[in-house]
Amino acid sequence: KLLSELKEKNIWAIARLVVFKDASQIEAHPEWYLKRENPKTVGNECWNKKHLRVKPEDLQATSYKLQANLWRDRRGGYWLDPASPEAQKYILDFSQKIIDLGFDELQFDYVRFPSDGDVENATYPVWDGKTPKYLVMKSFFDSLHKNLKAHKPEIILSADLFGYVAIGAGDVSIGQRLEDIGDNFDYISFMVYPSH
Repeated sequence: KLLSELKEKNIWAIARLVVFKDASQIEAHPEWYLKRENPKTVGNECWNKKHLRVKPEDLQATSYKLQANLWRDRRGGYWLDPASPEAQKYILDFSQKIIDLGFDELQFDYVRFPSDGDVENATYPVWDGKTPKYLVMKSFFDSLHKNLKAHKPEIILSADLFGYVAIGAGDVSIGQRLEDIGDNFDYISFMVYPSH
């Protein structure tokens, strides 16, 4: 209904899709997520989000034990393994559903490997640690572009990238390189932070 109203008013509708930082499949597909050898509790920023709080009665629940074994970034976010074919297919299928709802543009955010927190303690279910991260992401970008443009040729694809990608040569350790992005997205937004 909202999209119909936007169309009537000639408003461009952009769906922002948070890609690999995604907690939606934890229960259904925990095997897609980064794990940690030694489980720990992450309180910090996520404690302020009621839906992420663990209730005392849930401490023995299977889902809590499962989540405790998953790696989380500094803000308490869960991450899909970018190299997982199943996770990539989930993202592609979800993107196609969003296109079918009638959005004009898909803006992809967190299209990268994690960068914050104790990344050295994250174990990946699929990524072998040897294949350069930028090759994993390039393959994903190519597939995303090819399949989404085949699904709806006029769909506009955009991506949010770290500002470092614009000035750095090569990969900045998260799998984003400008030369891999350019041919696969119509627009790029570089995120600039005062701290950077």
